[in-house]
Amino acid sequence: MNPGVAIGGTGVDATGRPAILTNPAMIPDNFIVDFHFKFLPNEDYSEVKKEFEDFVHHWAQTIDFLRENPPLVQWELGGVYFPPFDTDPHHGLVRSLVRSTERLGRMPEVKGFTACSDGANYAAQGMSAVVYGPSGDGMHGYDEYVDIASMIECSKVIAAAVVDWCGNTSD
Repeated sequence: MNPGVAIGGTGVDATGRPAILTNPAMIPDNFIVDFHFKFLPNEDYSEVKKEFEDFVHHWAQTIDFLRENPPLVQWELGGVYFPPFDTDPHHGLVRSLVRSTERLGRMPEVKGFTACSDGANYAAQGMSAVVYGPSGDGMHGYDEYVDIASMIECSKVIAAAVVDWCGNTSD
């Protein structure tokens, strides 16, 4: 769970967020924390939500103000939800990527990915998904980059895997 955005201020605008954010002399009467909440593919979403809401409720009971003004927990803000997924490492698409990587003389590393990706959208529709791409650094930062040689190699691997996968009808 990552607290990605925290906003405090006074008053409330039409969206339910603090209206005044620019006066440091004011004592906030409204505070919002937006969390990025990850959980494992084998965990039930409704149970994860209930467990978190129960935690917030019990925590709020320990503070007089929050007991009288309970925090509101909202899920899927803006309709955004990335369900976790767990593609079998022996799935044909994974095997095709591994074979294609090995053909270039590289030993691929098959492992879990602990961040959001578009793969969740496929998994939500019952399709298997794999996250694969070039190396780089600084994701989502001002100095984000992708290594060009890695991007070229990645393109070769994906092209070879597509050719291999399209000829594979067993999965």
